[in-house]
Amino acid sequence: MRPILLMLVLLAPLALAQGGDPVVAKVGKVSLTRSYFDLQWEYFTHQALMRQGIPYTPEAADALKPFKPQLLERLAKDQAVLNVAERQGYAATDAAVEQQISAVRERFESEEAFLAGLKEAGLRDLAGYRLLIYEAITFNAFIDDLVSKIQFSTPALKLLYYLKRAEYSQPARYCTSHILVETPAQAQAVLARLAKGETFEALASELSLDPGSRSEGGELGCYPVGSLIEAFERAMLRLKVGEITRVPVKSEFGYHIIRLNNIEPFAYAPFEAVQESLSSDLIGATLDKLIDNYARLEGVQLFPENL
Repeated sequence: MRPILLMLVLLAPLALAQGGDPVVAKVGKVSLTRSYFDLQWEYFTHQALMRQGIPYTPEAADALKPFKPQLLERLAKDQAVLNVAERQGYAATDAAVEQQISAVRERFESEEAFLAGLKEAGLRDLAGYRLLIYEAITFNAFIDDLVSKIQFSTPALKLLYYLKRAEYSQPARYCTSHILVETPAQAQAVLARLAKGETFEALASELSLDPGSRSEGGELGCYPVGSLIEAFERAMLRLKVGEITRVPVKSEFGYHIIRLNNIEPFAYAPFEAVQESLSSDLIGATLDKLIDNYARLEGVQLFPENL
């Protein structure tokens, strides 16, 4: 589903287009200028780098420059939605905007800390943040109302489910346990103790070098073919359920004694398990088409050469 707009366009009064500030897009009667785009770009780069755990630096932000045309296109589409939302009465009130800002400000120990937080997030000042909040409230109120009007019947969802059922399939999964030791001699000793009647779980808890499965009696869980190391899988696929490898399996980690516990067969996820996901996907696709249509009706002109 297309994510609801989080980083929204700032209002771009026509006054901004005065001298030395070229227009980068026109959406209906609204002109978006380079100074406006730069403001949004600074916020976008801060957030993108933060999500990747990368500290913001001008050099790191420069690495994102190839995304500028995509951001411009997205901002223009969002502005088209805002134009429609405002005409239809969804514009956020000053009181709603100030209430939202106050709720955020209360999380900081002082006004100075609040303003410092804005700058760290990539917002130059409180005025920019106020505009961001205004548009977030306006945009989301309009989109929420649209979503409430988009409904799909259960028969329609079931039809889509059967058309796309392959996407909701689960391949066969192999459920295994293992005991990992360091040398061939240690592996043979494990096999000997198993032959004498000691339990696999007890030996795994006592001897296995794998910290992740040792506490679980050697149990690794269930995985489809292709998920585990090749040597392990080759040996696993030769086993019947309940069988243990007779020869230790060598890998880069050591020597494995493997038991195949179960095979979960290929299966399709039931309709009830994916119904919500199907509905969400359809709503997202419908919203994408509606937003594209708003942009077409508003009239969008992009001037990326002015960025």
